[in-house]
Amino acid sequence: MAPAGLGAAPGGAISLEIDGLTSENDGGNSTGGGIRLALPGPPFRLTHEIGGEIRVSNALIVDPSSWGVAVSRWVRQAPRAVFQNVVVYNPNAEGTGVTDFGWSAAENEMSVNSGFVVSTIAADANAGSQRIEFRECRAEDRRPRPTMGQAFYVHSAAPGARADVVREDSPSR
Repeated sequence: MAPAGLGAAPGGAISLEIDGLTSENDGGNSTGGGIRLALPGPPFRLTHEIGGEIRVSNALIVDPSSWGVAVSRWVRQAPRAVFQNVVVYNPNAEGTGVTDFGWSAAENEMSVNSGFVVSTIAADANAGSQRIEFRECRAEDRRPRPTMGQAFYVHSAAPGARADVVREDSPSR
């Protein structure tokens, strides 16, 4: 999902709700995963706010070829993004995934082996950030020899900027 065209003029908005998605073995070129929200890379700059909300609920991402869910360049004027009850199993399932979020090789390596990735790049400096919410989301590595680095990897290469991420998990019983 890349709604950048909606920000070309004032008043653009999107309301999208996806409920019950199952993604299996997606990202066949080893550079992707199950779900990605992204704004285009440089020199693109979002000039007008995009109203509305993108909500993904009750999704299952199984054996993606890289990360399971990625949100990149989601700056201040992007629509609100909410992930509710999204589960990722076995990110970088075959161990051949690659990604380039404009970070160092080590940081890209960490992201490719993570369930959820939120990224900003140097070009996002001073662009602010839009809140991204993860409610009751989790990632698990169910392989006999687990390789998942982190369930959630949030990183900013933008000087003076940080991703605005909220994680809300169910209370322990």
